[in-house]
Amino acid sequence: MRVGLRVNSASENMLWAHVQRIGSHFLRYNLACLVFLLFSGLSHVQSAHAATHWIEGTQSKQILSIMADPQRNRVYYCDAETNQIVVLDSEGESIITKIQLAGQPLMMDLSKDGQKLAVACSGLALIDLETFQVTQLPVSMVIASVAFDFAGQLYVTTSDSWGKIHKIDAATGSVLLSFGTGTTLSNAIYQSAIVKTDITGTYLYAGERGLSPASLYKFDIRGTAPIFLAEDQHGSIGSNLQDLAIHKSGAYVYLACGSPYEIQEINSETITRVNSLSTGPYPNAVTLDPKGLFAYASANSQNVLFKFDLTTKALLSSENLLAKQANDGPQTMGLAVDRTGSKIFIIHGSPYGSDSHYQIQVVSSIPIPDADGDGLPDTADNCPAMANPDQSDLDTDGLGDVCDPYPNDSDNLGACLGANSNFLLQIQRLQSDNMTLANENAVLSIENLKLRFLILDDDKDGIYNTFDTCQDSPLNTAVDSTGCTQRQFCATRTIRAKCTTADWKNDGVASDCVWKSGFCLDRVY
Repeated sequence: MRVGLRVNSASENMLWAHVQRIGSHFLRYNLACLVFLLFSGLSHVQSAHAATHWIEGTQSKQILSIMADPQRNRVYYCDAETNQIVVLDSEGESIITKIQLAGQPLMMDLSKDGQKLAVACSGLALIDLETFQVTQLPVSMVIASVAFDFAGQLYVTTSDSWGKIHKIDAATGSVLLSFGTGTTLSNAIYQSAIVKTDITGTYLYAGERGLSPASLYKFDIRGTAPIFLAEDQHGSIGSNLQDLAIHKSGAYVYLACGSPYEIQEINSETITRVNSLSTGPYPNAVTLDPKGLFAYASANSQNVLFKFDLTTKALLSSENLLAKQANDGPQTMGLAVDRTGSKIFIIHGSPYGSDSHYQIQVVSSIPIPDADGDGLPDTADNCPAMANPDQSDLDTDGLGDVCDPYPNDSDNLGACLGANSNFLLQIQRLQSDNMTLANENAVLSIENLKLRFLILDDDKDGIYNTFDTCQDSPLNTAVDSTGCTQRQFCATRTIRAKCTTADWKNDGVASDCVWKSGFCLDRVY
């Protein structure tokens, strides 16, 4: 039960009397100062609005990845229930066609000239995007991920527990070379690693999924043989990599890892983290708009789409998404921005139990206003009505110098009051009242802190915060003695052996978690 911080009625009456007396001084003598402060604060409280809706006919029991076509009004997604690539009209939001494949589609990539779509579908298929004709390449490996290089050749990873990256001839399907990581290209890479190339197709990135910690590698693939360039410092980028996106400039890579609870901005030269975009627990997807101005992200603990400004790193909006059932949410590798940057397509649903269900959801984003035209969205602009691209703020009070009437004084209220000597007496009386109020509050705060630490239960699961390992458990969901749901408990088991021997119920039977496609999921009874 959530416990609020309250005081007895006598103390409440005393505090209210102080507040009324202070308010009387303000309203009687200093209304202009209050109005100034009010509007200064409100100038930053703005939001972007979006229309969120389902795309009819896209329901499936399993959708595994999605991507937008940068040259056409199209979005492609992998329907793993029907073994089809579904082609959507991103403008009309309707299905153009469904392309049947021989195997289950997992991941895909577009050729740099925009003419071909390569699909990892147990084997490897190429789709002509003008005719939608499918060519099945004769590969003998189980392909998990695929990426095009600048010359139209393919780089793939497989489902091998520890294997290699393979370069495939897109015309014949033959293996041109195989290589690993490290300066000698001899170290094996973990199964089903994600491979992606930058916009030029000259640099290859490989991210190991399902490992704790995760790893990211970079190769130069311009020559006959790849050159290993860099990798992260072991353990520095978190664990359980879910998705990655490469900025159009090639300067940064953005990672969604199950831990830490943020999208990580990685310097592509050194493979080191330089910034983070906070999402909360378990980030599972990230994508960028075509201009490279914004990042969109999701986390499987929240039914929300996050939008970040990549210049300021500010969170611009968190759009609540629709849901068919209580635990539904955006899925891994489940975000794509159309070529105009105005719509975000989302794989949404739930993979759990026999009733797994997915559908494509779209958020039509209205551009965030920039009233003063200085290149900074109003939500991240410290003077939204007056152009100041340098965002200079000498007194660090959150108001830019060009719109701050007291740019050298961070205490705007004090400066406003002090500007008129007739108000000196009122200021002194206010200070005296504030001192009395502060003394009263000090006593009450100590008692309230004791209550807060002893009996606060933020997620209302019956386990007090002091003893609750998972303080964000979904409402009305069973938890164990540590406050974790079965789903949260299983998600921390990133190794198959720990997953299959997990006992959430603590009943001596190790059957509460199941290992599936490289992830530890909760078993549904």
